[in-house]
Amino acid sequence: MHFERLLAGNVRHLGNREHDFTTGPGRLRRWNLLPAGSSSSALLRSLAMAGLGWRQLEKLTQQSPLDLADRPDQPVHLEFVQLLHAPQERGLASPVRRHLGWCGGLRGQFSALPKSAMLYRDPATRAGRPDLGRSNVGRLLLGYGSQVRAQAGTDCFDIHPDQRLKRCASLFDSEAQFTDPVAFLKRLRHKSKYRAGRARALLIRLSKDLSDWLGWDVGGSLGRMGAFEARWQATRASLRRPVIVALDMARHVFDASTRLDDPDPLQQPGVILLDRPEAWCEASRQPQFFKLLDTWFPKVQFFVALSPSGRGRFPARLLEQNLPIPEPQPRRRPAPHRRLPQGTVLLVDVDGNRGNKPVLLIDGEELADTKQHRVLNTSILLKEASETKIPVSCTERGRWSDASKGFSKIDYATFFASLTSPVNLAICSEPSFFEAGQS
Repeated sequence: MHFERLLAGNVRHLGNREHDFTTGPGRLRRWNLLPAGSSSSALLRSLAMAGLGWRQLEKLTQQSPLDLADRPDQPVHLEFVQLLHAPQERGLASPVRRHLGWCGGLRGQFSALPKSAMLYRDPATRAGRPDLGRSNVGRLLLGYGSQVRAQAGTDCFDIHPDQRLKRCASLFDSEAQFTDPVAFLKRLRHKSKYRAGRARALLIRLSKDLSDWLGWDVGGSLGRMGAFEARWQATRASLRRPVIVALDMARHVFDASTRLDDPDPLQQPGVILLDRPEAWCEASRQPQFFKLLDTWFPKVQFFVALSPSGRGRFPARLLEQNLPIPEPQPRRRPAPHRRLPQGTVLLVDVDGNRGNKPVLLIDGEELADTKQHRVLNTSILLKEASETKIPVSCTERGRWSDASKGFSKIDYATFFASLTSPVNLAICSEPSFFEAGQS
């Protein structure tokens, strides 16, 4: 998920404004620097709310009532355009842009912004409603305030919907806790110890960069009982605080990227909000920290509130980066089914071009559906990416009507009298896998 624009109405410190995060047609500004202050904090909280579902927003208002209204007698208006990515958040051919919002705020209650109340008009953008927030997989929005507190020990790394609220809770609650870095790295090492995969690739990447930041061998320390904990506690707090934030980001990116086609979980798209990171990252380390985030999360859109001196230290080359706005792929039309004249089928063409492995068919197995169930008259091993005609016989008397447009395999079937039934020959010219081609 990325943000293309945000429209705020009656939001304290924001007023009535439209925020456009594009740099031109088809491009998003990747690093969005904001002046530290009340207006930027309000903008970051509004963006965080834009990434929450019904479940998370309801729980947020219960934990800490949101007093956002500039005029208490008027409802808050939050309207935003999200960009969704495939396959994590939408189908390959589904629309990319989603236009939705929240309204209310009176007595802490919010509801979905109705389509009639939306101010932004774009025929290419689909209007919708916020999702229910049943899952935190695929969608990534992280938010960090000016206080850093790591949880003591593991939080069991549960994959449940409320993690979406934990990911940005520190923007609303200064007492919110982050992932324990020791527990997270030990979890990664445990997951990658016996099997290569996403966890091992991520651990190797994190260990190398954290060793450069901390000045000692992170990967080697993890392999020795108690060594990492001892070195971590001996490290200066000013060095540890940025690592706590960065590893909390990596943990949630790893958890959210299970639907990602890429084996590298750091390729997960998303949004990261940072409100005054100067409070927990010393000035001399800030350029290195932002470069680290830039290399770790190449597809993330950042919003960072910094003081004038912090903006002066920010690496200038990062401000030149853009993110492409994805485009939906055209819908694939289903393969046409050719109608055959009335009659039974003795030979069935099996199209193996759709598979990349051999297929074993056993004599006596039954193929269900189409206008007749049919049984295989021989056993045959079909070569991958090949087309073969196999002999079959009908097993149903008196039926010649569609049950489906294609065959499916029956787990077990026996065949007796139908082997002697009279059959006629019809060969399909455009079959598909396990299909006779008729409808």
